[in-house]
Amino acid sequence: MCCSHILAREGFNFSSVVLLLGFEGVDGATSTTDESNAAHTLTFVGNAQIDTAQFKFGNSSCLFDAVNDSLTAPDSADWRLSARTLISHDRNMGSLFFDKR
Repeated sequence: MCCSHILAREGFNFSSVVLLLGFEGVDGATSTTDESNAAHTLTFVGNAQIDTAQFKFGNSSCLFDAVNDSLTAPDSADWRLSARTLISHDRNMGSLFFDKR
């Protein structure tokens, strides 16, 4: 697991995590594993793929080329999603936060 040690360090209760995406994998792969106990299935859409050229944690990240790329997951009763993204045009780190209740 790539990200569970970060959750522990930050004081999160891992058993309450319902979606954890470290995007670990081989360059160009179009699937990833939900590292939470919920083990959700994700679908890569468009040209979304695993990228080993740039990453914040682990050895890879998810690459979106901004042309109809996305990830989809089945609905869950109650979850919050957060992700970090590299804004490629100015190379600044930013955060995206999503909340579905």
